Amino acid sequence: VLTPLSMLLIYTLVFSVIMRANPGEQFKDVPFAVWLLAGILPWTFLVESASQAVVSITSNAVLIKKSLFDKAVLPLCVVIANLVTHAIGLAVLVVIMLFCGVIPGPAALFLPVITLAMLAYVLAWAYLLAALNVYVRDIGQVVGLLLQFGFFLTPIVYPENLAPPWLAAVMRANPYFFFVRFYRDALLLDRLPDPVALAVVAAACFVFLALTKRVFDHLSRDFADAL
Repeated sequence: VLTPLSMLLIYTLVFSVIMRANPGEQFKDVPFAVWLLAGILPWTFLVESASQAVVSITSNAVLIKKSLFDKAVLPLCVVIANLVTHAIGLAVLVVIMLFCGVIPGPAALFLPVITLAMLAYVLAWAYLLAALNVYVRDIGQVVGLLLQFGFFLTPIVYPENLAPPWLAAVMRANPYFFFVRFYRDALLLDRLPDPVALAVVAAACFVFLALTKRVFDHLSRDFADAL
């Protein structure tokens, strides 16, 4: 709860009060803080999961060496724990929305479907980073830098229409470009995601998950020796 709220206060102060940013024409009736939190929440799920999953194997070296169990459980537990935190943050967002006079519509009931695709994408990164960090211990340092870079390349603190066309094309290669849009549309505009866009993004995320899980399973055979 504190993580998204603290980020909300900081970014609202910087972008709304100091820089006088606005959420764009289609969200003109939505308070900036509500619009901002709706974008920060899904991103925080990725950041917290990736940051914790990257050390989920190396920090349990004793367990890996002395026990026989499915090592894929460790990154999975990290992601599921952060999914629970995400659900709590979503409840906080709904309370703030109601306080500000923004009433969620029926489209908000579609959020579990969006979250399922997002979960596949986050879990895929969790498996990949956890496995690679066993053999390349600097991965954890690189992840923080890449997440910072990705944050500002995703239209979270600014409307997506502010990006020039060439940059917008690059941004669309990131599934979180669409996850942030889907969340805001469903929660703030009572609008369902475009079914084609959601189907393509979800399919890409599940394919990515299948690939990274295979990489994890292959590398996990030598975890005990590498640790």
